[in-house]
Amino acid sequence: MTKFIYFVILIITYFPIVSRFQTPYWMGHPIDDGILNLDPLKRDEVAKLCFASIPLCGSRRTKAGLLRFLRAVEGAPGLCYTFIMKRAFSPLPAIFAALAVLMSLIFTLPLEAEPFSEPAAGAEGRSSLLKSLSLSFRGTLLIIPEDNGPNRGAPLPVLPSPGAALGYPIWGPLSAELSLDMYFTHYGYDFELNRAIPIEIENRSAFVFGSILGLQAVGRIPLRENLSLRVYGGPAADLRIVVIAADLNAADLVADDPKGAPMQTDAVREYFWGQGRWIFPFLGTGLDYGINSKFLLGLDFRVWFPMYRLWTGEDLPAVEGWRFGVGFKFTVR
Repeated sequence: MTKFIYFVILIITYFPIVSRFQTPYWMGHPIDDGILNLDPLKRDEVAKLCFASIPLCGSRRTKAGLLRFLRAVEGAPGLCYTFIMKRAFSPLPAIFAALAVLMSLIFTLPLEAEPFSEPAAGAEGRSSLLKSLSLSFRGTLLIIPEDNGPNRGAPLPVLPSPGAALGYPIWGPLSAELSLDMYFTHYGYDFELNRAIPIEIENRSAFVFGSILGLQAVGRIPLRENLSLRVYGGPAADLRIVVIAADLNAADLVADDPKGAPMQTDAVREYFWGQGRWIFPFLGTGLDYGINSKFLLGLDFRVWFPMYRLWTGEDLPAVEGWRFGVGFKFTVR
């Protein structure tokens, strides 16, 4: 039954991608003719590269069948190669692919799942604070929607955001957690809009390294023997380090030019740290699968709220300041 469910998930996830393999365009990008006209041996190698990017955990027979399919579809190896190398991967397929990876791990891990049970505070054998802590690692896609008008910055940055968290059981299904999530991107300052906006790397002025520090209460609701729903929330602060972007031309480093990197960087830094624009309370939910008594594998979805909008008095677009995160969580307890 689990193999059937996994197969359905793979079809739903990858059919929209594979169905585009017969067109000479991918996400609006023309495919290089040199790739499509590879000789059979090179096509075979590119097909293998494409296949390696698909997270299958099935049998060798299944993998061989998919490889034969990729060779047979017209233009599939070249399109998949361009898909990987040019990273023309929109956020939605990326999220679906990530979900498929998680489900494949859940359904094919050789570990025997054990009933989900939350460690209780003061449980027997926990003689110290360190033994009571749980350690989690996250991999998140951080989505920052923007509405700055045409030709004004990046409309929807989607950023990789690794993170970690320390949890401590309080009582029964309740626990407290301290988390840190990191990201980096490029920003500029629009003096007409009078605010910092994310921009493409080719127009970079300021490099922003963000560290979202959160403290949250976590509640777990058992759904099945080894599956639990997790709901959490609390205050968070985005502690952003803002510096001049690297590898700029001399013309971009003029100190008294409003379009120059020094003035832009100072303005971005002042904007982010002024009037409490670093305060981002958040709510989240997720599913945890008990692999065994020591490890949990889960999905995460979080929303950060731009609370500073309540007191800054700025006339901002509706989506400005909101953030969304979707990803995986691996917990050692």
